[in-house]
Amino acid sequence: MLNIAFSQSKYFVDILRENVKRGLRQKIRNGVWPGWAPVGYANNPKARGIDVDSEKAPKVRKIFEMYATGAYTLHSLANWCREHDLCGNLGKEIALSNVQSILQNIFYIGLMKYGGEIYEGQHEPLISKKLFDSCQEVMAKRGRVHEVHKNNFAFLGLLKCASCGASITAEKQKGHNYYRCTKKKGLCQEKHYLREEALTEQITSYLQKVSLSSQDTEKVLAALDTEQDKAREDAQSEVSVLKEQLASVETKLAKLLDVYISRRFIHRRIRRQKTKFAVSKNVVE
Repeated sequence: MLNIAFSQSKYFVDILRENVKRGLRQKIRNGVWPGWAPVGYANNPKARGIDVDSEKAPKVRKIFEMYATGAYTLHSLANWCREHDLCGNLGKEIALSNVQSILQNIFYIGLMKYGGEIYEGQHEPLISKKLFDSCQEVMAKRGRVHEVHKNNFAFLGLLKCASCGASITAEKQKGHNYYRCTKKKGLCQEKHYLREEALTEQITSYLQKVSLSSQDTEKVLAALDTEQDKAREDAQSEVSVLKEQLASVETKLAKLLDVYISRRFIHRRIRRQKTKFAVSKNVVE
């Protein structure tokens, strides 16, 4: 009975979800945006449409015009919105990512993107298609990924300068890798470069002083193998105990189910006998 109740509830929720999705799809086909309006527009609860916000729309149009000139960055536009009190429809401050979303939103030219498809909206466009394309060209030029050639230096990021404590950087000259101080903490006494081969020899000689001998290494590995075997045995024994407990619980559940079914069967037979007795008594009377 519980499974049946859950199934009915899930079926009702699924039907409700499909009806909502169907209504949203039909609304977007009719050219009406089914969600919250972007900045520069406002939701009209009476007409169930999207109206132009007379206060914010000129500021949003100004953002597109400023960015299309190529003289403004997203960061400067975010500061401009803060200076001119341009906020979102929920009163939140327009951040850097929000400015980029506004500049890439085709809603402002009268189109709507929903479910991976583009529809024509009934709302009034704020900007022209030409201005929108100009902004996309500026953004594409600034967002172009430049190919960066990186050298794989073995010890980069692992060393510090012994004199000033600054990080050690590396560069490649004439086919060899050289390491030097970055001097980001001020003047440094170290004015020489060190080749990677010489640095490797220094690190190797230092590690040999603190490295274990072959005999000690074998002892440590043997101890680790012993601990690993012991941990594996303990895990297997614990798994066997849990399996026994699980089997015991399943057996008890099966017995309880049998008792429950037998009691229901007995009570059903008793009710039938009582019903037959009552019917026969009425007939006799």
